[in-house]
Amino acid sequence: MYVQVTPNVFRQHILNNTFPSFGISKIISRCTATHWMYKLGFKPQEYHKLLYFDGHERPDVVEARKKYIQDFTMYRKQSRVCGGKKLDVSVLVDPELLGNSKENFVIFHDESTIHAKEKPRLAWLLPGTQEIRSKSSGRLIHISDFILETTGRLKLSDDQFLESQTRTGIKPESADCATVIYPGSTGNKWWDMEQLCHQVSQKAIPIFETLHPNSQAVFIFDCSSAHGAYAKDALRAQNLNLKPGGKQAFLRDTIIPSDDPCIPPHLRGRLQTLNYDVNHPNPNLAGKQKGIQAILEERGLWFYY
Repeated sequence: MYVQVTPNVFRQHILNNTFPSFGISKIISRCTATHWMYKLGFKPQEYHKLLYFDGHERPDVVEARKKYIQDFTMYRKQSRVCGGKKLDVSVLVDPELLGNSKENFVIFHDESTIHAKEKPRLAWLLPGTQEIRSKSSGRLIHISDFILETTGRLKLSDDQFLESQTRTGIKPESADCATVIYPGSTGNKWWDMEQLCHQVSQKAIPIFETLHPNSQAVFIFDCSSAHGAYAKDALRAQNLNLKPGGKQAFLRDTIIPSDDPCIPPHLRGRLQTLNYDVNHPNPNLAGKQKGIQAILEERGLWFYY
């Protein structure tokens, strides 16, 4: 762990926290503070640019890549491939390779951001003239789309979209799967997992089922922190407060572990609710989220010392 301390900070800390307890109001000198910082193990260091390690060769990353290649190869064998000089000839999958499985269509998620006033590197100008460019890059534009080999972008024609609205099941929200937002302080909120899930469930999957009703989609996403987000009701202690209610999330119910020796035997394997019932006798708790204290008390793990 890196701790940043300067002689002035050290002096102020001594004045605020140590000297008053002994009735001393004077402050130590900078020279004394510097000597004590050396005694405590601190050393002055100049700031330098640090090397960035992306972790591509970490053992767990290497194993994850190997598994990805194996899975991709397996699904690819059951998907049609485009060939020909212009890659416009679709080669069907050998029925023997499919067996009882459905044909796969590999769909790649494509995500990019641009500015409305992207500045080109080249400009056509008359001799002796100069372009006065705006310092602003303009509003940020975020585009999330899906691409597959057979048809390009995942979208429907006008006729296909009208036909999709008449069938049963989930209907596509729009004919085009692409989602364009303008994030920023005066625009839309930043792209997150909730918006991506909405795009997949309400656009991508219904459009794919309209285009390929008897096939299976294989969606491939980049490794992104936004794509690895937890659901709102995920069982995470970080989403809980000590006390009930408040702004903490409404988590889903779970089962008390049966293999935890710290939990009393009569509570193991029982249902653990994370929220109070709306008909709870205490109106201050009815329908609210349970805090960490209440959950530990129900599991017999809350002790007072």
